[in-house]
Amino acid sequence: MAFYFSNLILQTAKEKSFQNNFHKEIFYPNKMNSIQNIQPDHYMTRGDKQFIFDAKYYNCVRGINYKQVAYYFFLERLSEDAPLFLKKKYSKTYAALILPGDIEQKIHFKFNSEFNSLEKDFVILEYYLNVRDAITSYLSE
Repeated sequence: MAFYFSNLILQTAKEKSFQNNFHKEIFYPNKMNSIQNIQPDHYMTRGDKQFIFDAKYYNCVRGINYKQVAYYFFLERLSEDAPLFLKKKYSKTYAALILPGDIEQKIHFKFNSEFNSLEKDFVILEYYLNVRDAITSYLSE
């Protein structure tokens, strides 16, 4: 079984085409208060791509998930050459909500160009994960 995220495939433990190194990462974006932080649930980098996933324990999403939008905008422009900010550290940032369920993945949010024509690639997916299959896969490792 493979989990599809845009054009990226995250394989299950049995298929192990690459190691998914998701982890909890803490970022400190507030220059005026250095102890304030953001903590995406699952964060991974792979080459020049970064993945920001937020786990939910409910399967009915109502309204825009502002926290995931904020994570994207805090982290999408991380720079390799701060303070000049001429080169983005990652060429692509993927953002998704991980929810329990057997529903097809779908787009949670995509900008209406009337509100932001610069972020044409900004998409947050809702990815539904069959919890029983995930636990079975984990236990069979």
